[in-house]
Amino acid sequence: MSHFWPRFVFVTLGIVAVASWGVLLVVRPWSVPVPVLQSVTVKPVATALAESVATSAPVDDRLGFAESLGIRIIPLPEGVFLMGAADTELEAHPDQKPQHRVRIPAGRGLAVHEVTVGQFRRFVEETGYQTEAESKPQMGMVRDPQRNLVQDPHYSWKNPGFEQTDDHPVVNVSWNDAEAFCGWLTRKDGRIYRLPTEAEWEYACRAGTQTPYLTGTSPSQTFQIGNAADAALHRAAPQRKALNIQEDSYAFTAPFGRFQANSWGFYDMVGNVWEWCLDFYTLDSYRHSPELDPRGPASSAGHVIRGSGWDNDALNCTIAERSGVISKGYSNSLGFRVARVAAEP
Repeated sequence: MSHFWPRFVFVTLGIVAVASWGVLLVVRPWSVPVPVLQSVTVKPVATALAESVATSAPVDDRLGFAESLGIRIIPLPEGVFLMGAADTELEAHPDQKPQHRVRIPAGRGLAVHEVTVGQFRRFVEETGYQTEAESKPQMGMVRDPQRNLVQDPHYSWKNPGFEQTDDHPVVNVSWNDAEAFCGWLTRKDGRIYRLPTEAEWEYACRAGTQTPYLTGTSPSQTFQIGNAADAALHRAAPQRKALNIQEDSYAFTAPFGRFQANSWGFYDMVGNVWEWCLDFYTLDSYRHSPELDPRGPASSAGHVIRGSGWDNDALNCTIAERSGVISKGYSNSLGFRVARVAAEP
């Protein structure tokens, strides 16, 4: 029987109940073979769009403050898709099932790439904001390349434990930190910004596909479209057994836009860093999810993260991969991207 790290992590101030949230990332046994999976047949895009229900005006695509920061929003077409893992995905976790039909309304847009260090620095400089890693230095933890937890009060978004430039995705930010950034962006820009719902995130990631991986039924081509654990990471951490000998040139985070975008133009939807979502996380939320514009459970101890990170093996970089983290949790492989909406229900 396979053994996995916990799917949800609880952290108290100065005390790690399970460990820093970083250990929640799924680590499958090295010996697990890659299954051959069947793709799921879904309705054509035109049919899906015809069946959709628009509940708000189109997302505003005029240039504004966000664009001046380099945040470019792609409007999401209203549509229907199958969310979650199919029963044929043998390595999928129970929290990724059942696969269910979801309708995304009009008036939603998602950032092309994750919020960068430079963009987050502008927010901090203008507001004087302190992240939770900085205001609670006893929680300063990162995962080193060997996947060991290292505690040091100097670790924060400014120092994730490896070198970054302004073009890298910001990390070591909590859900609360990401929400604060979205609130600042809304006030500065005059349009509504927030974290994407989990459904919006997966809809944008899939971009019309229903295969387990963005590149098909096998993870072998993941390194074309995402920064996953590879030979570069193995060189930085020789003690860590390498599952993949492919090379994507980045041991840790990669600057935005260095990998191939998906068919809708979004970058780094898998790999690089996990991304915060708006929804609360529970193991069985998919069993109770409404079809139209689901927002997740009413409450929980933490929030959904999606997309996998630089220290995840390609096998784990499926589209349906998900987990949960407390709102104050953070890691050097967790960041976020913003959504822009025309109106909220």
